[in-house]
Parts: sequence; C-alpha cells; structure tokens
Amino acid sequence: MADGRDVVLSGVTLAKEALSVLHLPGASILEQYVNAAYEKRKAAAREILIDAIKREGVENLQFEEGDADELVQMMMRFAKAAEEGTARQNLKLLAQVIFGLKRNRTFEFDKFQAYANVLETLTRDEILFLGRMYRFYTDNPDKNDYRAFLASLSGTFETTQAESLAAALTRTGMLLPISAFGATNYAPAEHLFEICELAQVEHTSP
Repeated sequence: MADGRDVVLSGVTLAKEALSVLHLPGASILEQYVNAAYEKRKAAAREILIDAIKREGVENLQFEEGDADELVQMMMRFAKAAEEGTARQNLKLLAQVIFGLKRNRTFEFDKFQAYANVLETLTRDEILFLGRMYRFYTDNPDKNDYRAFLASLSGTFETTQAESLAAALTRTGMLLPISAFGATNYAPAEHLFEICELAQVEHTSP
C-alpha cells in the first residue's frame, strides 16, 4: 500500500507530465517544492505531539509493553492525517486524544479511530462552538437550556451562525436535535463530553 508520501509524489509526477506536454516552465523544481512541503508537515506534526506530551506531563505517561501495538496504530493514524494535510488545530485534538485515552485507562486504537474520524472533519468555528458548549453545560449541569447557551455565544457568533453550526454538528453525534414548538433546539450528547474531555477541546485555540 502506498504511504502518504507516495500519494503526494504521484500527484507531482502527473503535474510534471502535464507541464512537460504543455511546454510550461517549472516542472523541474515542482518536486523539490512538494518534498519541502512534505517535510514541513512532518516537522509540524512532530511539534504538535511534543506539545501534547508536555501538556500531559511526561511523568504521567507511563506506557507498558501491552500498549505498544495500540500506540503504533495511533501514531500511524496521526501521521496519515498529517500527511493528508489535516489542519493544525485538528492535529492538536488528535494528539491530545492519544494521551487522554492513556490518562483515562481506555487506551484502545478502535476508540481513537472513532474519535479521529470525527475530529478530523471539524472546522475552526465548530471546534470553538464545541469548546464553548462543553464549558457551558459542564459549568451548568442542571441547566438544560439551549437558548441560554446561544445567548452566551453572543460575543462570538451571531444566532443564525450558531444555529447553522449546531445543525452541522449533528453529523458527529455530539449534538442531538430536539423539536421545540415548531423550532429546533440542540442538546449535547454524552459523546460530546467524552470527546471534548479527551481532546481538551476548550483549551485548543483554532
């Protein structure tokens, strides 16, 4: 199976062939640029992992022999995301989930894979929205008031924008639509609290 680099270089080969046929300049240096961009992605991913380790605390990350297979699979999944151009803020969430799973003693690749499938798709605004929702309902566990939550976002999102974000996030399973007198409200699912806690969403600056 081709790795991320093979996929990138295959694209470069196609581009070089097209440039050659059209007699356009630049074919000879295109691969150099892509190689440099690829190395830059790897360096950024490495930096994100190191930052996540520092945040968690090296002394709190005691891996055992039985963790090796799961850790390798998680790192491969993380590397794949980086190679494919996943945004930096999303990579930060993935890294934080890896060590969050270890902290919570639920260090299983299947769990990480499920969370990664969700976290990779989030936009900058969705990450910010989720962080605010997680904090609001964590600070107000007895207050099941979606409209009060929307009001708390007034300095960040307009109501129509917040409603659109909430509707879009139902695809992740973290928000549940609730019919409310002809309108639609949204409630946080347990899945939201699990992911936000593991990924430390509220602490991740998009």
